[in-house]
Amino acid sequence: MRRRIKVFISKNFYRDKYDYRVHWLGFTQRLSQKGLNGRIQEEILVFFCETFSVRGALLYMRSGEGGDFQPIAGYRRSCQTESLPGRGDLVDFLQERRWVLDINALGPGSDLKFENPFAEQEIQFVVPLFIDENLQGLILLGAPIDTGEKFSFEDYDLMKVMASQAMAVLHNQKLADQLSRDRELAAIGKVTAFVMHDLKNTLSNLALVVENGRHYLDDPEFQQDMLETLDKSVERMKGLVDRLKNLEGGKTLELEQVNLLELTMGVTEEMSSSNIQLTGEPVMCRADRFELARVVENLILNALDASNGEGHVDLEVGQAGMAYLRCRDDGCGMSESFLKDRLFKPFETTKKKGFGIGLYQCRNIVEAHGGRIEVESKEGRGTTFTVWLPGCVSAK
Repeated sequence: MRRRIKVFISKNFYRDKYDYRVHWLGFTQRLSQKGLNGRIQEEILVFFCETFSVRGALLYMRSGEGGDFQPIAGYRRSCQTESLPGRGDLVDFLQERRWVLDINALGPGSDLKFENPFAEQEIQFVVPLFIDENLQGLILLGAPIDTGEKFSFEDYDLMKVMASQAMAVLHNQKLADQLSRDRELAAIGKVTAFVMHDLKNTLSNLALVVENGRHYLDDPEFQQDMLETLDKSVERMKGLVDRLKNLEGGKTLELEQVNLLELTMGVTEEMSSSNIQLTGEPVMCRADRFELARVVENLILNALDASNGEGHVDLEVGQAGMAYLRCRDDGCGMSESFLKDRLFKPFETTKKKGFGIGLYQCRNIVEAHGGRIEVESKEGRGTTFTVWLPGCVSAK
């Protein structure tokens, strides 16, 4: 009863701390502008920090139905590599109460009995993000810049209003991205028809060789021509198959315990390149061995291609909350605009003869495992890809 009276007095007998109309319009305008250049997640955090004068923010979103919460963006906080459990006392509390949680309320004497999972991140407020009745994300806010400022129910109400609008924007962006990917896959089908036309011509040449071989197999000149035709046809088909075998999509992952270091070592040994150097520690993660090997192989091939096969490729395997594989090269690098607008999209490539499908498939495979790919690159100074995979344990 005392708490209810306090809330009633706070909401009805004090001057409003915020002009909701101003903040609502300002938030909407900012998101509309930043949505054009793909920085919606960061701008949401910026606006929260500016509105409530807090020291940084982090955005976590749930991966899949009932999955863990993965770090998506950070402002004045380094984006953490650790995921947050998708189930537990904290999530159950937020799902049931739909409150903004003040971490300070978890102190001695509190009726909230679960532990503080954000102690090392200096987070004070947890703002839940809902789609319908389902908790789909979390905005974590740092402590107030003014250490003497006391947050009231009016602050929490505005946080919830902004969170509702932010979640609607993020959800619409996700649906738009999914529609875009569906259209891209349809485009892949059209391009495949042209590629298959070349494959059909290659097979026709092979059929002609087989037919003539029945009559001229003993002719040395024919034998030489036959070997040259076979060699060229094999190389041509291998190139086509390597690019097309990743287009089937929808493959069910066959998960097992995989030593990421051993898997990477096996891929590098098959390539037999003296330019590849592998370091790190054994780390176990639950993954599809074949699909993950395709990711490793593609990253290495891209790194070698970036330096025309002459530069060095450094591979590192380790764990920092999640298992990771880092692939560095000293090649040509990529421009900021390419990284921002074209990387990981089908048919977008810096290679003269590439399809631009490899990295697109790599991202899909890694995300299907509940992980993510990060990239850093500068033109003329090389590129670093980092694959993060959840559920790692040391193999020592």
